[in-house]
This record gives sequence, structure tokens and C-alpha cells, in this order.
Amino acid sequence: TIALERYAERLQREVARSLQQILSRPIPHEKRPVLPGKVLVLEDDGCMRDALIGQFQDLSFDGRGRVYGSGSLAEALRIVESEGIQAALVDIDLGSGFERGGIDFLRAVQVNRDFRGAVVFTSHRQYREEILNLAGSVSRRLTVTYHEKPDGDSDDPFFQEAANRLAEDFWDILGPVLSS
Repeated sequence: TIALERYAERLQREVARSLQQILSRPIPHEKRPVLPGKVLVLEDDGCMRDALIGQFQDLSFDGRGRVYGSGSLAEALRIVESEGIQAALVDIDLGSGFERGGIDFLRAVQVNRDFRGAVVFTSHRQYREEILNLAGSVSRRLTVTYHEKPDGDSDDPFFQEAANRLAEDFWDILGPVLSS
């Protein structure tokens, strides 16, 4: 069993290293897809917010000024109104006093005609059912998806893979903008 455990650990390290190498290869500029619209990253952790903004700019939002960031509910709502934000990545726990700030954000943006949807990215799985119920109760034009944050930091290959899945959800949310 000790040999098997060592083999499993070595295999896990090799897979993580291979995944890191694949994910670190840049997409050629001419093949880089560009999403329409503007998005907001609502995340109270500044390092996580900056990493996500950079990841989205590299993956799909070619060019600066199309991915906005906010660490607070009030600022996020102001940015949605003033900048014409059409989708958001939302953390639920926005810090002291705003443990459910992301849910409050989702309820507030339902009335915004230009806002198309949100991707919830949180480590607080106790809110999963409430988020999915909220998604089912909002108007049909607003899409809400849910993802759990992986353990680890933004340099972790599993985090980067999760960011790819988030970008795919943004494609689903913002794709109809292309035809309007």
C-alpha cells in the first residue's frame, strides 16, 4: 500500500504539472475569441478579483476596459448602472456585514433591462440551493449559473481550469448579444 500511495502522489503531481503546462500556453492573438459586452467581477478578495479579471481578459475579453472589478455591493450596483454591464461573476460572501452580498446583488440586478446574467463563483456551498432557486424564480431573460471555487490560489491549475468554465458560461450568457 505504501508503494501504491507513492505512485498515486507522483501521478497526481505529474497530472498537475502537465495541466499547468497546457494552461500556460497562450492562445494565439488571431485565434483568441472576443466576447461582446462588458462584465463585472464582484469579489471582495482583491488578489482573487485581479486574477479573475486578468484571466477573463486573456481568455475572451481582448482589450482593456471591458472587464470591471468591485469588492463591494454598493460599488458593484453603481458600476452596473453607469457602465452598462451585461454580466457579472459574483462571489456570495462580500465580507463583514455583507455575508450574503452576492445574493443581494442578484436580486437588485433583476430589474436592469441590459443585464443578462451572472455566474456565481463561491466557496459557500450552503447557499447553492438558494441561488439555484433564485435563478429559477427570476425572469427568463436573466441567466444565473453556479460554480464552487476550488481550494488553492489563483496559480493552481484547478483554479485556472475553473476560470475557463466560468468564461464558457459568459459565452452562453453574452452570445445572444451577437445576434441583437
